[in-house]
Formats: sequence, C-alpha cells, structure tokens
Amino acid sequence: MSTSAHAPLRTLEDVEALEQLPIESRLEQPISSHAAIARQAEATPDAPALTFVPTGDAADGETRYDYATLYRRITQAANAFIGLGVGRTDVVSYLLPNLPETHFTLWGAEAAGIVNPVNPFLEVDHMVGILNAAGTVVLVALGRQEQPGIWEKVEALRDRVPTLRAVVRVGGNGPCPPWALDFDALLSQQPGDALVGTAPPQGEDVSSYFHTGGTTGTPKLARRTHFNEAANAWAVSTALSMGPQDTLLCGLPLFHSNAMLITGLAPFSVGAHVVMLSSAGYRDARTIGGFWRSVARYKATLFSSVPTVLSALLNVPREGVDVSSLRFAVCGAAPLSIELFNRFEAATGLKLLEGYGMTEATCVSSLNPRDGHRAIGSIGLRLPYQQMKVVQLGADGHVQRDAAVDEIGTILLRGPYVVGAGRKLTHL
Repeated sequence: MSTSAHAPLRTLEDVEALEQLPIESRLEQPISSHAAIARQAEATPDAPALTFVPTGDAADGETRYDYATLYRRITQAANAFIGLGVGRTDVVSYLLPNLPETHFTLWGAEAAGIVNPVNPFLEVDHMVGILNAAGTVVLVALGRQEQPGIWEKVEALRDRVPTLRAVVRVGGNGPCPPWALDFDALLSQQPGDALVGTAPPQGEDVSSYFHTGGTTGTPKLARRTHFNEAANAWAVSTALSMGPQDTLLCGLPLFHSNAMLITGLAPFSVGAHVVMLSSAGYRDARTIGGFWRSVARYKATLFSSVPTVLSALLNVPREGVDVSSLRFAVCGAAPLSIELFNRFEAATGLKLLEGYGMTEATCVSSLNPRDGHRAIGSIGLRLPYQQMKVVQLGADGHVQRDAAVDEIGTILLRGPYVVGAGRKLTHL
C-alpha cells in the first residue's frame, strides 16, 4: 500500500485533489491481503502486529505476534488449506470468535481461495443456507467448550452441506473427533515462508464472501475482490492518517467487515499494531470494564465502535488512567445520536468520527474528516474515488432526480470499493 505523503482530508476539495491520479497508483503491487502483510513482514519483521488479550483485561496477560510471526502463521494456514484441496475459487468458511487463529484463517483463506466469515450466533438453518450458498469446501470452527455453542452447531450442520470436504477444529475440550482436523497440528506441518502449490492471488480475484441481511431471509453474499479490499483499506488508512505509529483496539467481531477492515487489513497494510480485546470483544463485560486501562497499557491511538459501546464506556471510570494517547474513535453501524455524541466528547475529550458503509461496498464509504469540520449527525465526506449521492427513485426503480437538502432518499454508490465494480473512477 502506498504510504506517500498527502495533505489531510479536510474538505471535498482535498478528496478531489487525491483523485487526480488513478487509484492504481495508490496501491502497491501485487494487490492482495497476503502480499500486503508480506510487505510489512519484510519491512518491519519485529514490529508488533497483533496482540491478543484473552480476558479483555490486559492485567490478566496477553499473547503478542510480530509481523514476521503473523505472516508465517497466515502462510501456514494458506498452505494447509491448499493441502486440503482449496483452489482459487474454493471457499473456506469459519465459525470463530475473535482469536489469533481467526486472523490466520481469514487471511490464509484469502491467500488460498475465498474466505467466508459466518456469524456464529446465527441459528443452524441460517448457517446451512450461507454455507450452501457459498459452496463451502472447508469449515474452520471453535472446538467444544464448557458451555454449548459453536461446536454443537457444527455437529448439527456438517451433513447438510454437500460441498463440505473438511472440518478443522480450533482448540476445544477433549480429543479431536475422527471427522475433524486439529488446526494447530495441521498448520505445524506446513511451511510459512511462501505459498506452495498455487499462484499468488491477484487484484481481480475474489477474496471474500461476507453475508449480509441480518439474521432473517435468504442469505445474501457480497463477493469482494482483493482489489476492493486493498483499495478500501488504502482509503481508510489515508482518511485516518494511519501508520506504524498507531495502535488500534479491536472489540468488534471478525465475522463483520468493520473489524476485518478497520482493525485488520487497513492497519496491517501500513504496519500498525492491533490489540484484540478478548474472544468476545465488546460483548465481554471485562473488555468494557478494563477498556480505559487497555488504552493506557498499549498507548492506543484509535478504536472502532458502535453507539452502544460508546454509551457503555461512559459508565467506566477513567480517573487516574492516562488515555492521552487516543487520537479519536470511529463510530458506525447505526446512527449516533447528537446527545450521545456530545456527552461522549465532553466526558472523554476524545474526537468522534462518524462514518457510513456497507458490506457490499467493502466497508467504509464516507467518514467525517479527522482534521476538518465534523457535522454532528452526518456521515461526513465520501472517501477518495467513492462516488455518492442521494436521489429520488420512481416506481420503476429508475432515478428521477437528485434529492434536496434534508430530503429522505436512496443512496447511490459507485467506485472501486463496490462489489463487482471495475477499477476506473466514473461519476454518477
């Protein structure tokens, strides 16, 4: 990913100035998530890439991976999937909480074929629908725990997915059943210095199927390419001026595009440090309770959140904790009320950047400017190369006219982050 200097994105004119060059010139070659992480492993092998805090409270311990180790484990995962017969158009699905193994699986699957993260809280029937729609050939899942959960769902669905050829178990109690493979044992047999038996992915290759549409209805899979993801990661890191100096706290789930990109590919592409706060993330009360202490321990500079998280953090004492390293917080997924916006900024002194995006446009489409005017209740400026406008549609679904200011309408998007889109910038 290009790290060339640019002026802060304060206004639409700053965005348009960046667009004077084609987006291809902004991205380092080759274009893929595996190549991006490989570049960082070569440039700064000993720099911290990923830290996992199992309980969500740093006082209880942590496990850290530098960029060389992260790349090696991802490459081992990719080679393991290739060894299981995964090719460029084959799908690896996973049912995992936030673990280091989730990152190894996510990026390893993208290097070998196509990854399909699945919400482990869905009902079995919905999972079966998604796996069948994706044509899953390998499923990676968390093993049996003390409390029934993911593994019991795997047992219930594995005979209902005709394309499924292998199940890989991450952790779990008791011996691995004969119809499953142990994740750590599988990876230990693989080289971690380079992909074996396959050509590296290219920008036009499909990298991921992320399901959309909530927990009801027919599964809908967004087919994103390596180019989509690399371009959006560049745009996000550019808008946030993200770089090796940054440490991001991750508490959102890695089956969702927000965590995957904002606290995954974007920071990994620029050599930043990601700290995962427990396997349950913000769902774990210990993560929320220890959040400000985590900020102080890791000198975190930013985090991605949703309104309910910001509300919960207001109830966590900050007295005596140095949180001055935080530059700002990104908030999305749901509208942020003006009242909560003002309360959070007043209480913490932290700048909030509200944004808008969708899985079908990779992740982020617009964001309030870090250094410019932030309109409270607004989704900010469009990211570079992302065309956006609000229109009124007729009964036939065709555009009748642009919407007036403050008029409710339909958002149209066009650009390199939209699934199925080409690389060229065209105007709506």
